[in-house]
Amino acid sequence: MKAYRFRLEPVLGVRKKKEEAMQQELARVQSAYMEEREAAEGLSAAREESCGRLRAVQDPGDDMELDIVDATLYHSYLLRLAREIASQEQLLERLENEVEKAREGVIRARQGRRTLERLKEKQFARFLIESAHAEQKAFDEIGQMRYSRAGHKEGR
Repeated sequence: MKAYRFRLEPVLGVRKKKEEAMQQELARVQSAYMEEREAAEGLSAAREESCGRLRAVQDPGDDMELDIVDATLYHSYLLRLAREIASQEQLLERLENEVEKAREGVIRARQGRRTLERLKEKQFARFLIESAHAEQKAFDEIGQMRYSRAGHKEGR
């Protein structure tokens, strides 16, 4: 009996490699997203801290005096933080889109691989059935030949 050979095995191998590459790309983009999200959280924390300091210094009951230079510096710093936060939010939105595209790519690659794997399984099952039929046919022929020989010997 001949061995089973899936003719699309090279294509299946390519699809597996493509899926792995897509998974690596997804992991890379997710990692970049997480890093940038942490950076955005750091900027937000810095803004909150600076706003708190500015309020504390501006408190009339506080002994600390706020001169106009310090107020201008705080204000400039807060404006810069606001711009950086807005820029970071845009970057995060872009990275979210990239993560979603990469996730969709992984799903498509996985579906392509699974389709070929199901085809391979079906063809293998068909091969087993055909092999069993061929084997049974061979046994039947052997039995028939033995029966024919036995009948001819007895009939002589």
